[in-house]
Amino acid sequence: MATKYPIILVHGVALKEKRHFRAFGKIQTELTRRGYEVYIADTDAFGTVESNSRQLKEYAEKILEKTGAKKVNLIAHSKGGLDCRYAISEFGSAPYVASLTTVNTPHRGCLF
Repeated sequence: MATKYPIILVHGVALKEKRHFRAFGKIQTELTRRGYEVYIADTDAFGTVESNSRQLKEYAEKILEKTGAKKVNLIAHSKGGLDCRYAISEFGSAPYVASLTTVNTPHRGCLF
């Protein structure tokens, strides 16, 4: 493993991993090729921040149990970053998160 902890990719609104569509494009493939242990969270494409945060917390706990790791690294796109922040701040995930990287997350809100 190229990092001490596994990576969980967290998608934003409407973007989920599907058979013919990959929300993270080649990112998972490239990280895996370079030796990283990568997982993709399967939160609701149109779920609320609160419900997706719960799902994310449960998914991270499964990854921790599966891998034996103490923490995870989160890389989130768009609303996925808000889901992660809420899981960390409101659902007690902070002790299990080594890092959170957000890409294009509307931290100050958006029009919809």
